Amino acid sequence: MKQVVVILFLLGSNLLVGQNEGNIWYFGSSAALDFNSGVPVPITNSAMWAVEGCSSIADSSGNLLFYTEGVTVWNKNHIVMQNGNSLLGAVSSTQSALIVKQPNSNSIYYVFTTDYQTQPDGLNYSQIDMSLAGGLGGVTGVKNIQLATPVAEKVTAVMHANSQDIWIVTHLMNSDAFYCYLVTSTGVNPIPVISNVGNFVINNASGSGAQGQLQASPQGNKLAIANRGDSSQVFDFNNSTGVVSTPITFYYSTSLSATYGCEFSPSGNRLYFTTTANGGYYQQLLQFDLTSPNVAASEQIISSHFLGFQWGQLELGPDGKIYIARGNRDFIGVINNPNELGSLCNFIDKGAYLGGSLSKLGLPQSIYSSFKFSNFSFNNICYGDSMCFTMIDTSNVDSVSWNFGDISSGSNNFSNLLNPKHLFSDTGTFVVTLIEYSGALIDTSINSFYVSSLPIFTLGADTSICVGDTLFLGNFNPEASFLWQDSSINYNFNITQQGVYWLEITVNSCSVTDTINVITDICTSVNEVINDFEILISPNPSTGRFTIEGINQVYNLSIYNAVGQLLYTENNVLETSKRVDISNYSKGLILIRIESEDEVYYQKIIKE
Repeated sequence: MKQVVVILFLLGSNLLVGQNEGNIWYFGSSAALDFNSGVPVPITNSAMWAVEGCSSIADSSGNLLFYTEGVTVWNKNHIVMQNGNSLLGAVSSTQSALIVKQPNSNSIYYVFTTDYQTQPDGLNYSQIDMSLAGGLGGVTGVKNIQLATPVAEKVTAVMHANSQDIWIVTHLMNSDAFYCYLVTSTGVNPIPVISNVGNFVINNASGSGAQGQLQASPQGNKLAIANRGDSSQVFDFNNSTGVVSTPITFYYSTSLSATYGCEFSPSGNRLYFTTTANGGYYQQLLQFDLTSPNVAASEQIISSHFLGFQWGQLELGPDGKIYIARGNRDFIGVINNPNELGSLCNFIDKGAYLGGSLSKLGLPQSIYSSFKFSNFSFNNICYGDSMCFTMIDTSNVDSVSWNFGDISSGSNNFSNLLNPKHLFSDTGTFVVTLIEYSGALIDTSINSFYVSSLPIFTLGADTSICVGDTLFLGNFNPEASFLWQDSSINYNFNITQQGVYWLEITVNSCSVTDTINVITDICTSVNEVINDFEILISPNPSTGRFTIEGINQVYNLSIYNAVGQLLYTENNVLETSKRVDISNYSKGLILIRIESEDEVYYQKIIKE
């Protein structure tokens, strides 16, 4: 048994943040998801119809507080919040709304809104005080305060390097300027940090130049911009100063320049885009490797379709997976392993059911998606291996509580150790929850792990096979790799002498080994005849139904598979034309042994 070591990185060096605030998503046409259990569960009580941009937020326990599409704010009872009408966002703006909590406050929140295309309202913010209306919250007199105009339909948030303050980032229209505003415990600083870098975001005849997401990496050191009117880019971001720099431009090999959604993997090493062409009917999901020496050339097409619906925005979920809006569909897509390259990222188009409600083009964005993960993901664990969780930085942690999601393990399912070890009781997906306590602050991290079953195979019991014959495997996983004792890697093995042979089979990084002792001393009469009569076995190959002909005396019949397991036996056979049916056994090499009073006859056939 081996131990799998999983290292836990705490994101944010000076402050633990209540991460359950991003566990409730409201979006689309009355669609909503609850991530508090570790997996998305549909909710059907939404009052909102959001074509594109939207945002929702919960309290530190994961209970809904309010949600908005940038024009109207609904409270947790799905009623319009006090003074919650007429915000200056637009339901057709890509990122119409973004909710952030004021640092060091238990009740003050801000909703940042963007107008659509080049409209004059631009970027605004409104303040919400959750102590109003008996705890249901209300929009205060600080409402629709303009920061910049005109802006593209883009706004995102990034944690400051001090792990307390928050950067609000937007992009001006018809300009190459990023505007970054700092939110602190005293409110919103209206003086931006301006970075003139990268492409001009310009409008075109259809107005689509303003469309497309702006996203920050979970580490806060990168920004990505999707631009339906031009090529898209990724930038370095200094979350101490708010300066944007060092653009990399993506020119797609598919000649699809109309990108709309973008998102980083939890590791920050992969970047995903959704693209569209032919009036929105041809869609692609693309991945770029940000660790590649040539990032722009690292494009991989993860999926594409002509199905007539549009893939929309991408959003990192609280479970470490990336979700993809699917226009007017009751499922959204999911990238299960977004840190992995190419097809290993495991994209599922119908990944999360919405309970009959419909997705539109938007998903709820939140500052919490930038730091809600403690990184303890591990893509594959083998059944029977112990898993060790190791926290690198425990300087701000008073205590922890682990729930491994392994109910069958009883009391072993829980641990209060900083660096616990757990042996999962079965195969399958387990949702692991870590709660960290620091004074009055509580930080919850949720991630899922897949425990893979070991490959199932056997070389069989010790057997008799002739020198020069071959050990064949029957059915085996086509993804398996093989390693014999002489370092050969084929699925079969030629017998050169009697002795012990072993084979290791590996599937999905999980390995198992079996041995067999081969005895060859009875193979002296292969391909002989009995009493000078020619024995005919047909058809060969066969499905396992065949006829043995040409024997005019009593004989004993034994049939073995390639690893020496006895499949069929019959003694004192008198039939000169014997019909045999072993079609219910696995395909592969079959060894037939016919023994008369005087001689032994062997014949090899193939079962298809």
